[in-house]
Amino acid sequence: MVSFSVELNLVNSPRSCAHPLKPPPQTQGKVERYHQTLKKWLRKQAPAASIEELQAQIDGFVHYYNEQRPHQARGCPPMRAWRELDKATPELNGQRLLAKTRVRHDHVDRWGSVTLRYRRTLHHIGVGRPNRGKRVLILVADLDVRVIDEDGVLLRHFELDPSVDYQAKSRDIV
Repeated sequence: MVSFSVELNLVNSPRSCAHPLKPPPQTQGKVERYHQTLKKWLRKQAPAASIEELQAQIDGFVHYYNEQRPHQARGCPPMRAWRELDKATPELNGQRLLAKTRVRHDHVDRWGSVTLRYRRTLHHIGVGRPNRGKRVLILVADLDVRVIDEDGVLLRHFELDPSVDYQAKSRDIV
């Protein structure tokens, strides 16, 4: 059994407190500068009578700061500059994939369906009992879903309805 003082020394040792992903000092300076700007802006506003009113003032500042005021280096609002930047996206055979594109490997269960999680909700996709036990690829591009077997045969192509658990074959595009 380890004594309490030994455990306390381990907790207080510099090694156990060092965070491997500690941000650089510049990040802290940027955060402090943002807070200074927010405080200056709030001082120019009428005093808030409630927490809700203060939150509304802060939300207004955040919208102004990100969407309206010009960025010093770019000459346009920061969010517009960010949206216009090229984002890193994966490529497949030289073709850029959408950010919400994904590939899922699955087996068709004994009832002839596979599952797909969309926005934390599990959906069941019927592909037919004759396909029981087959390995399939599920290709998802936002709400467009295709289920393909190992031989490349398209089993289903439909638009996912997030409000429905079971995606019936009557939804098929093909």
